[in-house]
Amino acid sequence: MLEASNTPSWFGTPDLMQVAIVLLFGAFIWFAVRTLQQIDRNQATMFKRLESLERDFYTLRGEQNVRYGRRSGDITT
Repeated sequence: MLEASNTPSWFGTPDLMQVAIVLLFGAFIWFAVRTLQQIDRNQATMFKRLESLERDFYTLRGEQNVRYGRRSGDITT
């Protein structure tokens, strides 16, 4: 006759453990993909802002050069 163990019967079955591991792995992958997508969106927004700032900077620099009569090759401090 088999003796009853102290552990619950569901703990010893490999099928339930496999399902639990797959669910945990799936949740981890879901969070990783979601995080990478958010990083990608943030980088796209950051580069759009950086391009806008760069365009504004060079526009202002050009206006300053015209105002003070500087050429593009002149060294300014």
